[in-house]
Amino acid sequence: MIAFIKGKIFEKNEDEKSASVFIDVNGVGYLVYLPNRILCKYKKLDEIFLYTFHRVSENVNDLYGMETREELNFFETLLSVSGIGPKSALLMSEMSFSDIEKAIEEEDVKFLTKVPGVGKKTASRMILELKGKLPTILLENNSENNKHSFQDKTSEKYSDIKLMLESLGFVKRNIEELFAGNNQNSQQFLSEIAEKSDEEIVKIALQNL
Repeated sequence: MIAFIKGKIFEKNEDEKSASVFIDVNGVGYLVYLPNRILCKYKKLDEIFLYTFHRVSENVNDLYGMETREELNFFETLLSVSGIGPKSALLMSEMSFSDIEKAIEEEDVKFLTKVPGVGKKTASRMILELKGKLPTILLENNSENNKHSFQDKTSEKYSDIKLMLESLGFVKRNIEELFAGNNQNSQQFLSEIAEKSDEEIVKIALQNL
């Protein structure tokens, strides 16, 4: 079982239907199939890291690669559907996984059949077998967007106070971290200052910097 691979690109094959790359790992070349959208980011001799799905059967010993563990999980989930093989799942991987997930949740057969090799029967089977069971990439993306939105609002709300703290000689990076809400101390600080006046917030901030 090969879980991931890291090495230098020896040769690229940007074929529309079956993109692949030879990866040189300490003098040993591995052939990995991957989406063109990933391969196009690299050039020869670039270092590359991929999470891999290792398909082994009587006549097959292939590696398929994705940039993130979430993408690989999605790829493997697609393979669980009867009638979808690695090559079809790879072609689907050229599309946005969040778009595929949305199409499945909304039972959009027309969108799913845009993938070469996926007919109405396979699309219907995907919806039947995967609806409500996907790795929730949409939820993760929304959560990440909400996180950034919260950070942006927090940054704007306390901008004057942060400037005041910076004028007192405190390091800007430390001030930003305190107001970011990215760790337990920062979250506790933000909770503590929620209903406080600017003067009180400055006093509490001074105790935490």
